[in-house]
Amino acid sequence: EQPPAAEALRVDEGSGDDSASHGRWWWIVFPAVGSVLLLGTTNLVCQDLAPVPFLWIAPLALYLLTFVLCFHQENFYQRGRMLIGLVLVGAGVFYVRYSMRDIPISIPMRTGLYLLAMFVGCMICHGEVFRLRPPAKRLTGYYLSIALGGALGGVAVAVVAPLVLSDYLEVYLALPVCLMLAMWVRPKALPAAVRYGSTVAAVGAMIVALVAPAFTTSGFDSIFMGRNFYGVLRVAQEPDNPKSTRRVMRHGTTVHGFQFVQPTFLRSLPTGYYGPNSGIGLAMRLMEHRSNRTIGVIGLGTGTIAAYGRPGDVMYFYEINPQVERLAKEQFYYLAESEAETPVVLGDGRLSVEKVPSGTFDVLVVDAFNSDAIPVHLLTKEAFEIYLDRLKPDGILALHLTNNFLSLGPIAFRVADELAWPAYLLSSSRLSAEALRKKGESPSTWVVVTRRRNVRSDVLITTSDDVRENTRANISLWTDDFVNILQAVGRR
Repeated sequence: EQPPAAEALRVDEGSGDDSASHGRWWWIVFPAVGSVLLLGTTNLVCQDLAPVPFLWIAPLALYLLTFVLCFHQENFYQRGRMLIGLVLVGAGVFYVRYSMRDIPISIPMRTGLYLLAMFVGCMICHGEVFRLRPPAKRLTGYYLSIALGGALGGVAVAVVAPLVLSDYLEVYLALPVCLMLAMWVRPKALPAAVRYGSTVAAVGAMIVALVAPAFTTSGFDSIFMGRNFYGVLRVAQEPDNPKSTRRVMRHGTTVHGFQFVQPTFLRSLPTGYYGPNSGIGLAMRLMEHRSNRTIGVIGLGTGTIAAYGRPGDVMYFYEINPQVERLAKEQFYYLAESEAETPVVLGDGRLSVEKVPSGTFDVLVVDAFNSDAIPVHLLTKEAFEIYLDRLKPDGILALHLTNNFLSLGPIAFRVADELAWPAYLLSSSRLSAEALRKKGESPSTWVVVTRRRNVRSDVLITTSDDVRENTRANISLWTDDFVNILQAVGRR
């Protein structure tokens, strides 16, 4: 038996097995596919399936674990077993995603399936590239090639995919590619029938991944699906029914708004999180006797808030995603049929509002916090200073803070308290979900910041004194230099 030092020397010298054709290219291709699997799975799981804060840590940890396992011990990676595992878990992923049936599988189980598929795929990629390691004198080029491959995979997901794909399809393309690479890295190790049969199956799976999404929108008629650097947007419409037809805009699992398109008299109804029982509904009631109102809205969505516009009003919508603006104007009627002027300003909402003169807005709405990747720079002390300065003396700042995973109300209360502005928590969840649904509304949580005196009388206002005292003691002040997102997790 060799001593440990001799064993380490043997491993460091490498297997010398670069007999596979174009061996140096494999050092780049396999890490590139592994990187695509990591980033594609992260996008898919964290934006499309379960937008849970910090969930991105799970795929990253598994990705790094495959490196550790494959490079720590030569025999840990068993090629045959991993290929069988890839076929099985890959088939499960495709069945769950593209089956025309409604698969009864929970979000955690679905997420686990995708993470398992990524793990197996990365084990193959990193196991094969370890087997192809060169002698010690060539290790510099070997590790540089691995790094280059990882970078190319990142470019493919972050730059190329948003330009050429309409959905998060990287995982469904990378898994078949991983299978093909493993079949052909050592052509003589497998019978020709297995290699060619697997290649045909892999190519077929890739075709399914590219074509099937247009036919698998369960329960809705798909109108639009597109992707850019901000993510994937979908517009779908419920099949016609005797009472009403609604059109919905989604970004992953996040609903950006919906509108009743039939019958036509329902088009002007403010729906979802923005109905009369919401924070914006309260703000507009408080301002209903004022004419020629100026209203700012950070976050366009479907443009639902435009339904509150009256002749003489100007409603400025600030939106960072140009695709959202296009869909709001082409697929929904709120902007086009509003009685107010509804200009849309493209760009970061905070920077755009900062350019507005002081004392401009009667109402300023900030609506950008209902996904997992919240723009924290919109909820800091410095951001509030900008918002409040742009309000008229009796103006209203309405923050839409509905979020399935984060409790942002205490954060907003802490900032408002620091700036000595009264804040009020408004939750339409105090009404029954059925009552809201009948009105076309969804349960929502808002924080209203204003110096007006007649706010607390609203029936939906939650007593704010207890919230204020609790947050003063337990919540750190968010600033541009310090944000503790953990304070918002697990407080619901």
